[in-house]
Parts: sequence; C-alpha cells; structure tokens
Amino acid sequence: EFFFQLFKRCMAEYARIDIQEVENSDLIMDINDVFAYMYSILEHYKYVENVDEAQFVKIAFDTYFESEHKFHYIKQKTHKYLKKKRAQGYKIYMVSDFYCSADVLKRWLKMLGVEVDSLFDEVFSSLDFKKSKNTGSLYREVLQKIEANPKDVKMVGDYYWSDIHMARKQGLSAKYVFPHIKLDG
Repeated sequence: EFFFQLFKRCMAEYARIDIQEVENSDLIMDINDVFAYMYSILEHYKYVENVDEAQFVKIAFDTYFESEHKFHYIKQKTHKYLKKKRAQGYKIYMVSDFYCSADVLKRWLKMLGVEVDSLFDEVFSSLDFKKSKNTGSLYREVLQKIEANPKDVKMVGDYYWSDIHMARKQGLSAKYVFPHIKLDG
C-alpha cells in the first residue's frame, strides 16, 4: 500500500513539474523517471539499503510490468475485427498515449497472446515521440511517419478526449468504443 501511494504521488508530482516546465506540455512521462524519483525519496528517508537507483528502477519496472499485465487483455471481438480488417488489406496501427515505449507495449501484447507483427503494421507510443494524443501532436507525428492523409485514416478508441475529439481536430475520422474493464470475481 505504501509503495502504491508513493507511486501515485510521484506520478502526480512528475506531471505537475512537466506541465510547469513546458507551456502546453504534452505531458510525456517515462515510467522509469517516476521510479527514479521514488528512489530518491526512499533513499532520502533511509527506506532503501543495499540497492542502487538502477537496481531499484529495474525491480520497480519489472513489478509494475507484471502487475499491469495481470489486468489487461484484448477483447476477442476486437481481435477478430482487427484481423479481418488486416486480411482485407487495411493498415492497422496502434497509437498509444502511454508512458512506456512501443517495445514495452509490444511485449505486453505478446504476453496477452496477440500476434503483434501480423496484427499491426506498427505500434507507436507517445513516450517514443515525446508527443501526445491528448494535445493532438502525436497524431501529426504518426501521420507524417506513415505518410498518410488524415482524411484516409480512422481512429478507434475508448478515451473520448484524446482518441476521438483530438483525432477529429487533426482531420481524422474517429469512432468511440466503450471500454471494457475486466474485474475479478
């Protein structure tokens, strides 16, 4: 409980600092920076011994990765739909406002049983570009990278502001899908 509360406070503080440093910030957090911030606090109050920052960050990241993995999955209906569209010749991209790299996202997807390379043409993460869907800047970067006209692209997402509103502001068509949350019990 203590670790989780510290994690949440460090995430909030890191976000506050990022917004203050850059006007109209894309607020791109690297989860490893948050863990390094946590380490500095824990070290200051003498809560950590016999572990350096790099070791702590690795352990924290591995723990975080494992805990996140247990609560994420891809809906079978979505998976089938994407496979069908890909088989019809559509290009499928994953564009995520996430504070881990595209490589980490791919690793998670593979652990979930998703054939990443056969399902997605490419996976993009806000962290890799230091841009965000929340401000629309990530859409511009991805469109440029894939050399696509916004009018030819459809965004499908479950977060109204960044997936729908901001995609439309960039000229993409967008479809909202309700999120499905997996609850144990």
